[in-house]
Amino acid sequence: ILGVALTLAVARRISILDLSGVRQASGAPAGAAVMTTDGLYGLVRHPIYFSWLLIVWGTPEMTGTRLVFAATSTVYLLIAIPFEERDLRRTFGQPYEQYCRQMRWKIIPYVY
Repeated sequence: ILGVALTLAVARRISILDLSGVRQASGAPAGAAVMTTDGLYGLVRHPIYFSWLLIVWGTPEMTGTRLVFAATSTVYLLIAIPFEERDLRRTFGQPYEQYCRQMRWKIIPYVY
């Protein structure tokens, strides 16, 4: 439940059309990029990924299928982070670099 609540809270700060890829798929220009560093972005650089990990790993009963799904999802996110951060550096430049120096944790507070 916490993971879902955090996902919704973070997603509200991003344009739903940009977040879902609808705007990009339609060929419409992207919304004005706004860099957010407060709220959950003050805890980790990728709070939606953090929330997703809470959802997939926080199950009360970890079956084999759920374990494979959780592990695969986690590996996918770990692979995606460098690509997303490359795009964020291109979009925001020095302010994002400074944010990365201040916010060390990419996805799991005090771990990674």
